Amino acid sequence: MPNIEIFDSLGNLTTENIDPAEVEKLPPEKRERLFNLITAARATEAAEDRLKAAEKLVALKMSELTQATEADRLVHPPTTFLQELRKVQNRPRE
Repeated sequence: MPNIEIFDSLGNLTTENIDPAEVEKLPPEKRERLFNLITAARATEAAEDRLKAAEKLVALKMSELTQATEADRLVHPPTTFLQELRKVQNRPRE
């Protein structure tokens, strides 16, 4: 039975050390499992990369939203209850 190392010392999938001749020695069922494992691991890595990119984008957009909210607050400062009450009291009656 061939011994195929598909993980590095950190547990990450690596196909660099796989000898194609050793893969050919595997029974068809195990060869298919190996290919499925490699495909699934690569899909997982790609999904993790997309997730990291999305998290960075969310952080960037949250920062932009915070800056825009602060700019809006400077242009349109919030009013107090007393200011709103005075506006209503000073309105002409119909």
